[in-house]
Amino acid sequence: MSSYLGDDLNLNTLPSDAIRNIIKVGVESFDNMSLISRRWHNISAFHLTNRHHLPVIDSFKWIDSVADSKSCVDLRFPHKLTDYFGIDRAPAKFDCYRNSGFTDAYLHLNNRDDTRMLPYLERVFARCSRIGRIEICANHIMPRAEEFRMALGGATVGEVTVIGYSQFADYSVTCIRHLFTIPSLSRLVICCKNKDIWDSKDVLKNFIEEATMSVPKLEFVIPHYKLPTERVEDVRGLWKTRMEEINEENRLEVTVRAEEQRYDYDDDPYVMRPPQPTTVRMIVKRRQM
Repeated sequence: MSSYLGDDLNLNTLPSDAIRNIIKVGVESFDNMSLISRRWHNISAFHLTNRHHLPVIDSFKWIDSVADSKSCVDLRFPHKLTDYFGIDRAPAKFDCYRNSGFTDAYLHLNNRDDTRMLPYLERVFARCSRIGRIEICANHIMPRAEEFRMALGGATVGEVTVIGYSQFADYSVTCIRHLFTIPSLSRLVICCKNKDIWDSKDVLKNFIEEATMSVPKLEFVIPHYKLPTERVEDVRGLWKTRMEEINEENRLEVTVRAEEQRYDYDDDPYVMRPPQPTTVRMIVKRRQM
C-alpha cells in the first residue's frame, strides 16, 4: 500500500473530508492542527464557523465569592478541552480541578480583571456550540447585560439563573430583557433578593408577558436562606394573589409552591430532621392556545 501511495502521503495531502473528520474528533488539539499548513488552517477556521461542530460547556457561573468581596467565575467543561478553551490565557489565573472527566475552572476577579473578563469570555463562548446553564449575580449582569449577551454570540443556552434580583423597575427589566434573545433558552430563573420585589404591578405584568413570549418557562424563587420557615405560607399566598391580579385574562399557567431545601446530610439515617418548606417557587408558562 505504501508503494502505491508513494512518498507524498503526509498530513497536508489528506483529503479535505478526512481533515474535517480529524478536526471534529480531536477538537481539543484544534490550535495545533491549524498550524500544520495553510490548508489545515483554512479548514480549521471554517470548522469554527459551524456551531454544530463545536463542543459544549456544561455550565458557566459569575457569582460573588463567599470568602471575600471579589467576584468568582466558574467554567465547567470536559477535561480534554482545557487548552482548547484557552484557560491559560484568561485575565487572571484559573484554579482547575478535575471531577469525573470534567474540569471545574475557578477564577477570582479583582476590579481590574473584572473589566477584562467579557472580551475573554467572548473568545471562549465563540468556541462552544452550547452552554448547559448559566448562573450569574444580578449585580454583574445589570451593568453589562447587553455586552454579556453580545459575548454569548450564537451559542445556545439551556437555562439562565439570575441571583439577587431585588426590584422590578424599568432599568432592571431593560437589562434582563437582553437575556430573552438567547437562542434556545428554555428556562429563566429569577432568584429574588427579598419577598417584596413587586413594587410596580404594571412593570411586573409587562415583564412576565414579554418573558413568557420568548422563554417557555419563567421561574421566581426566594432561596431558603432569605426566608424564615414560618413565613413560607405567607409569601406563597402573597405571590399567588399578585399573580391572580396580573393573570386576569388567564393567558398564563401559574404554579406557586413551597419546597423543602435539601442538604447533603438529609439521607443520613442518624440525622432526624422533619421536612420543612423553606423555599417558595413560582413557575409561569404561557398557555398553549
